Amino acid sequence: MLFKLPSFKKKTAQKVVVRQPHRALLLPEILDRIFTFVDDNTLHDTVLLVCRQWFSLNKHRVIRELFWSEVSKDSNSMRLDKIISRLPRATHLKWISDDQTKISKDTQKLFQALQGLDKTVRANITGSLRAADLEGTDSFLLKTLSYLPPITVLRLCILPDHTIDMKNILQTCPNLHTLQLDSPSTFYLQGNWITPSNDRDSGTGSSPSTIPILPLRSLHLENACFSQASLESLLEVTPHLKHLQLRNLRPQGYEGDYDWTRLYKCLTSLSLQLHSIHFSIFGRPAAEDSEEIREKVLMICPQATEWAFRSSDLTPILKQCLQELPNVVTTLDLIKDSVNLPSKALALHQYLCESRHLLHLKAGGSFCLIERMDLYGRWKNLPDNEETAYRQPGVWMCRQLQTLQIEVHNLVAPVHLSSPIRTRVLFGYISKVCPNLRELEIWESDNEPGFNLELSGGLCLLGGLRLLEHLRIGSGKNNRVFKPHDLKWIFKSGRSRVSKIQRKQVMYPWASILAKERAQEKERQGRIAQGIVPDLVAPEGLEPELGRDLVNLGLLTDVKMMLDKMNSDEGYDSFPRLQSLSIYSDGRKRISPEKEYQRINVSTARDNMLYFQGGGGDGGL
Repeated sequence: MLFKLPSFKKKTAQKVVVRQPHRALLLPEILDRIFTFVDDNTLHDTVLLVCRQWFSLNKHRVIRELFWSEVSKDSNSMRLDKIISRLPRATHLKWISDDQTKISKDTQKLFQALQGLDKTVRANITGSLRAADLEGTDSFLLKTLSYLPPITVLRLCILPDHTIDMKNILQTCPNLHTLQLDSPSTFYLQGNWITPSNDRDSGTGSSPSTIPILPLRSLHLENACFSQASLESLLEVTPHLKHLQLRNLRPQGYEGDYDWTRLYKCLTSLSLQLHSIHFSIFGRPAAEDSEEIREKVLMICPQATEWAFRSSDLTPILKQCLQELPNVVTTLDLIKDSVNLPSKALALHQYLCESRHLLHLKAGGSFCLIERMDLYGRWKNLPDNEETAYRQPGVWMCRQLQTLQIEVHNLVAPVHLSSPIRTRVLFGYISKVCPNLRELEIWESDNEPGFNLELSGGLCLLGGLRLLEHLRIGSGKNNRVFKPHDLKWIFKSGRSRVSKIQRKQVMYPWASILAKERAQEKERQGRIAQGIVPDLVAPEGLEPELGRDLVNLGLLTDVKMMLDKMNSDEGYDSFPRLQSLSIYSDGRKRISPEKEYQRINVSTARDNMLYFQGGGGDGGL
């Protein structure tokens, strides 16, 4: 029996056209250059996984950091063994030594691991380990460096009053591109760093008794005491130097003082193509002839994009200098010094209100007044006798800012510092005025009473920073007890149904406060319309959309709108790119948000248990 198969109409296959990349993009050299512009997060999470060629081109950019601190509470022998087992594949080593008199057992174990590696493994380390960040005594630092000759990036944090041999560092690690030496207080760089130039062979430019041309591109010395002649001799053999940071140099007394004019003549005679430079002496304000200093800096670094000043040196003249280069300055680093005063932050605030092109602001040593962020006076207006310019709020224009490190300060009485309005103004202002932040660090000048991190305090407003990768709030000096629902919104577990219910329960009593806010705002708008009080914020050129976003700055309404997004059925993914988190934590190591939440939960549970055992509390959240 024959069966007739059903007939089908023949469909014409649609031709798919695949565009081949331009031939230039197939060249490894071009690709490698392109990848230098890709951020670390995209590089690690995406680029490396595309194909073998992309992996091969970028594997040297992968950062595998090993961190060990002998002062950490988490230190134990099992964890140390795990750290050392990963040493052959590490790219960055950070080690903090605690023993000030002798090499500790932990450090001896590290030395044995380095020394005991066979030649194959040692060669592997030579190809992978490229950066070291070490902290401890001079003997510990120099001993460790003897195992790290291939590294190209080195930072040494030297204990106060210790002396270290710069010549030893340069000879032990001849491949250094970046060298940073600093200390919490004075440290000493003894003797000559290289053989004086007049002893060199004039025909060859070097001799067996001198070091050859060094590949150094960045030199950073902070709180160092040394002979200026030694520095000038080093500059003669570092023709590739791009960044020279001499911060808060400690006066010597016995060998004369540091001379900026003399250093300027040395730099110009060597024709170094510097991209950034800083020169300051601890405890000494900028010279009265700041105009002359400004002109010399511009002559040395005519195309500088990175500027560093002490916050007390940000005088009107230097502020004017920055304003003359609005399209050039992308990084501003304000350094803390012994003459730092809150009043000096006024120039910084005014500059930020005019600079549209700044990308990175590192002002951890400069006070930023929250009063100047309180655009509508909703926290606490200053007394009438305060200077008008000093109290005047304003909107920063650096909308593309990616890095913000600030220390906040207040002029009001301490009784007002615990108000949640204070933090609603702070967090709301930052999240709306600087929406493109990748890194945010906020400290308090006195660290007391601490930021209000409850839901009503508005920390959740920072959840609007969609590109944020690193967040640090406060320092570990303040012992805080957190309630889980106040911080859980940061993490994935905070998007659960139970977490949403917990937040809604916290918000129930807000109804009366929100009603009072609406009445006060209606009254205020009426007084503005009648000309009784001025509208505090009306900056020219303010984007209409930003103006609408700032209308509720400082109000609980602002917080409620954000929490309503988080509690909605669709949910809200806070900080989708967050990689590290620190909330009133000790140390400067970046840890993952999950580990930080675990630390907070552990400390919260412990503190609550002690509190309940003492007879306090209401038995729950």
